[in-house]
Amino acid sequence: MAKVRALNSLGEGLFSDENVDGVNAAKVKTVPDTPTSAPIRVEAQTTTTKIYVEMPQVVDNSDKAGGAVITSYNLEWNEGSGTTFKEVAGATSDNLNRIVSVTTTPGTTYTFRFKVRNIFGWSSGFSPTSTVLSAKAPATPGVAVTSISGLHVKIDWTAPSSNAATITSYRVEIKAKDNSFKQETIACDGSKSTIISATECLIPLTTLIGSNFLLERGNLVVARVTATNIIGTSLPSPLNTTGALIQTKPLAPSPPTRGSASNHA
Repeated sequence: MAKVRALNSLGEGLFSDENVDGVNAAKVKTVPDTPTSAPIRVEAQTTTTKIYVEMPQVVDNSDKAGGAVITSYNLEWNEGSGTTFKEVAGATSDNLNRIVSVTTTPGTTYTFRFKVRNIFGWSSGFSPTSTVLSAKAPATPGVAVTSISGLHVKIDWTAPSSNAATITSYRVEIKAKDNSFKQETIACDGSKSTIISATECLIPLTTLIGSNFLLERGNLVVARVTATNIIGTSLPSPLNTTGALIQTKPLAPSPPTRGSASNHA
């Protein structure tokens, strides 16, 4: 802030009021602050062989921008290993595209960071780093197969493509009488390693005709499966239209009747 007074041959006048923040207030401009947010993976565009990264915006003329317009966003990465970073964009020539892509190797982890520049120079440091895996959520599993196996219904599915990140669980859901889909987590817990590796589970028929599902004799057992990895969860598999039909104990037979050949003696 500042204040002024006038001087003539008779002396000095009083000081003016101090200026306040506003139209007539001058602000000191500097290099931008070091960014405090790390680059962000852009999930919708990223594939197993290309990662898209977004650098959070530093608003022009804000305090974080040093009171000036940002002229370049500089993204760096470690190319998949080590602590040595190399330019992706924005250092050798100005870059105002905050979303930048790099070609990657499936299953490899990459580290990113960025800094920004205005007319006074670069921010004094880089943002925090972010670590991004070159992978996607698993592909959609195929149609599940349901079949009768003794006193159980076997639900079997084929492992979908993991899309470069190990599948860590499955979610198996069965269509109940009310058309809702429910899990059976005792016999068919898709987070167990045995079920993940076997891609199948056995559910007792008594469970499916019980109060949670209320399936009846002759009902088709309809199942759907989703797969999950560190990136996310797949779409559910298409519903099966053939497969196991619910079986129950035999109905009570009709009472015996006297036949026409009976002896009347």
